[in-house]
Amino acid sequence: MNTFFITFFVLSIAIFFMSVGTMFFNLRLKGSCGGDKEVCICSPEEREKCLVKITTP
Repeated sequence: MNTFFITFFVLSIAIFFMSVGTMFFNLRLKGSCGGDKEVCICSPEEREKCLVKITTP
């Protein structure tokens, strides 16, 4: 049961700091490649690997 509380506490702290960054610094959480407004800087090979990971169950 202690493991659950420790894990919950660590995840809560991480989410708290992400929300602080969003509120005070107007930063958005970003993915590693792609997104709505961002240009992907991945190489064509990396893009292909990402598509394979996304499309395979």
